[in-house]
Amino acid sequence: MATKYKFEISLIASMVLLGLSIYTYNNLNFDFNLRKLFPSTSSDTKFYDEFVETFDAHVDENAMIIVIPANAGIFNQHFLYKLDSLSSFLSSQEFISKVYSITNLNCIYFTNNEFNARSLVRIDKPELYEQDSLYIFSSPEYYKHFFSKNHKACALTVLFKTPLISTQFNVFNNKLMLELNKLNLSQVHILSAKLIEQAYVQQIKKEAIRFSIISFLFITIGWVLIFKSIKQLFIPILALSISLVIVLSIMAYSNQTINLLSSLLPIILITTCLTGIIHLIDRKSV
Repeated sequence: MATKYKFEISLIASMVLLGLSIYTYNNLNFDFNLRKLFPSTSSDTKFYDEFVETFDAHVDENAMIIVIPANAGIFNQHFLYKLDSLSSFLSSQEFISKVYSITNLNCIYFTNNEFNARSLVRIDKPELYEQDSLYIFSSPEYYKHFFSKNHKACALTVLFKTPLISTQFNVFNNKLMLELNKLNLSQVHILSAKLIEQAYVQQIKKEAIRFSIISFLFITIGWVLIFKSIKQLFIPILALSISLVIVLSIMAYSNQTINLLSSLLPIILITTCLTGIIHLIDRKSV
């Protein structure tokens, strides 16, 4: 009985495995960080890593800049309250080590032979906004880092404790979006290496799909021209497609990341399989 329906059983098993493999596709992780290709035993790599740690040179990778337009002016109490609320929210998040904002910084001054500190912007005292703004815009260390050139937008700088993986960043980013909506800050611009990386990954996925479709068309045309048979095309292409999906699903299930090198795997697998299939069929025809 089992032998009689061997093909049907194999086909159903293959389809089930293919379905389960496709289900895990969204769990694929991508990492195109060139630093991971550096040889770990190299003295240059060790020196570079020591430099990064000593001078905290990886801060750009762990930073997010949030630019908030101020339509009614930056030194507007309503806007400053929103800015301060956002700063407090960000400071309370577990992945954040520090938040820099004009609403949570202090300025140091010297009077009566001693050092004193006050808030850079005294939010609860609108009558002092003019004085605070004059002080800020006479200090390049403030206005160059926290204000746009036209002085119509203000920036927050967020530093993460460690580089976040995609799932952690997505959790944080979703919380941030909810908070921005809550504060009615819909025109915010967010600058982050992680967001650029995610956009890059999405573009790679699109290009991979486009490349796969074009490759499949060329393979199909080439196969038909060589063997003059569409029937011989179906099983090899199906087997190759299932193999590719299964390989990717194994990588997703085992939390393996797709990097610059492993992204070449599908191309190598396709080339190897097709070469082998053509060779076997060619031998049979002889």
